[in-house]
Amino acid sequence: MNEGTRRKENTKVQLHSKLQNIKQKEDKDYKKIKKKKRETTLDPLTQLNIYLKQSSRFYEMSREQMEGVVRTVETLLGEAETLRARCQRQSDEVRQLCEDLRNENRELTERFGQAEKDLVEVKRCVNELMDTKVAFEVRERQVRKLSKQL
Repeated sequence: MNEGTRRKENTKVQLHSKLQNIKQKEDKDYKKIKKKKRETTLDPLTQLNIYLKQSSRFYEMSREQMEGVVRTVETLLGEAETLRARCQRQSDEVRQLCEDLRNENRELTERFGQAEKDLVEVKRCVNELMDTKVAFEVRERQVRKLSKQL
């Protein structure tokens, strides 16, 4: 498991743990409020103050949790941007290599075609030379025959 994945997993575990703590505190606070309500009837203003205090504590925890999530998301976005840039760079390199290979293939095809033409020309020249040699040998034999006859 790489460092980035491990960090994400740790962050998830931490966030899950914080969320569980928040829920437990809410449950305890809710039970306390219910118990107090049973014991004494509070005027609406006091009830509102108690509710606001409980809500603000929940809000602070949620805010911390949100900040943690925001940091995690920012980290992930940074990693994603880095990966995107690296992939783009590699893609450009591969594209350039493909273009180079196409050019090299084109050049080799042209050189092969020229080599084939040269080979055909060489074969033609060799055949002409062989024909000339054979003709020369025939003439030489004829000259020997004639010289023997004389």
